[in-house]
Amino acid sequence: MKMPGSSIELVFPPGVAVLPAPWDAPPGAVLSSDSLGLALHFAPARWLLLDTAAALVAAAVQSGALAIDVEGKWTLIEMPELYARRTLSAAVNVEVVLDGRDCAAAILFDCPAVIARRDRGESFVVCVHSSYAFSFKRALAATAFHGD
Repeated sequence: MKMPGSSIELVFPPGVAVLPAPWDAPPGAVLSSDSLGLALHFAPARWLLLDTAAALVAAAVQSGALAIDVEGKWTLIEMPELYARRTLSAAVNVEVVLDGRDCAAAILFDCPAVIARRDRGESFVVCVHSSYAFSFKRALAATAFHGD
């Protein structure tokens, strides 16, 4: 469990006619690079940006986006491939939630979260509201499959 260095929610209001790259990616996109950090397009016209370069955020704002500093709101939980899908399936059908997309907002173990596929869908990143992080981790521990 870790807190990202910076967290921004980027919202493109209906009046923004043309979304600049890379923000023109379809809902459900997961973008990752040195300058982008981790960018999760978790809902139409809404992005969760973790450790994204300030220049990219500023360019989005210049095109009409709203950038909301949400530092401390999200806790990032990396779920490596070993049993990740099986553990998450105790809370949600991952394939249904992520049908045709790589990330989505969801309720996992009664906690508001954004779930994202990594590494061709074999591992996951879950961003959970920080106030729910302890409960989420306990639920993960209680449902985790422990193989031989």
